[in-house]
Amino acid sequence: MLPIHTAADYVTATIGSAQYATMYYGDKNLIVPTGVEAYTYMLDAEGKLDESWVYEAGDVIPAGTGVVLYSETPQSYAFVETTETGDVDTDNLLRGSDEAELTTGGDKYYMLSLNAAGDASSVGFYWGADNGAAFMNGAHKAYLALPAGTEIRSAYLLNGDDEATAIREVSGNTEKAVFSLTGMRLRNSHLMPGLYIVNGKKVMVK
Repeated sequence: MLPIHTAADYVTATIGSAQYATMYYGDKNLIVPTGVEAYTYMLDAEGKLDESWVYEAGDVIPAGTGVVLYSETPQSYAFVETTETGDVDTDNLLRGSDEAELTTGGDKYYMLSLNAAGDASSVGFYWGADNGAAFMNGAHKAYLALPAGTEIRSAYLLNGDDEATAIREVSGNTEKAVFSLTGMRLRNSHLMPGLYIVNGKKVMVK
């Protein structure tokens, strides 16, 4: 008989129609469910961003590890918590936060997003604020933090198939990054009156 897990035993992550999402839990070791792969990223010898590690179904994502999730089937997935620690990728440049807060731990910051036009095939890493400045990261989301002195002007664009290896030149997402105070990304137009985070700064919309 399969074990029955309570809500305290697992967390859920939703992978949408773009087939990619990010995840971060600072205090939970999580088992990758069937149908999902979890990737970490590093800089290669040429200073370009590349996949570093892949956690496949049944592998353990160690606590404090930011990952990009991929699945061919968009839906919500349950990641069961475990006491096993898993293997830590020390080259991983993905960071994260358990609460909505400004990005830290690097010099230039990128978020997993679509391009400014919202093209379905454009999912990849883009600046979350002008010139790669710190931005408000959502709770349990991962982001890319590049170290000081890294002159990388290309974002790693995922090409939407099983071989997520395309590198294309971009200068970041030029659309203003607007978030609610809970870390949810919002469209720039038709914002209701209230307080928002715009390119990492608090802005009052009246």
